[in-house]
Amino acid sequence: MAEWEYIRTRFIRLMGALPVTLEIWALSMLLGGIIAAGLVAMRESRFKTLQWIARGYVFVFRGTPLLIQLFIIYYGLPTIPFIRHSF
Repeated sequence: MAEWEYIRTRFIRLMGALPVTLEIWALSMLLGGIIAAGLVAMRESRFKTLQWIARGYVFVFRGTPLLIQLFIIYYGLPTIPFIRHSF
């Protein structure tokens, strides 16, 4: 029965982190949707400069490995004071 007690305590501890997890998920969905809508608007624009900026953004993010992007986000964003203290 010791295993079930261990599982129960870990489950309760994990459920304590659920609100922060859902907050991060909702924020990432919202920001991702805003960025995607902006990129679509830029790509469909009649201005060549906006089209090239959008293409460059997509080129950079599709051309770099996801692990490198995660490292940049994980180690780079905390250097911004506002983001460092937000969570």
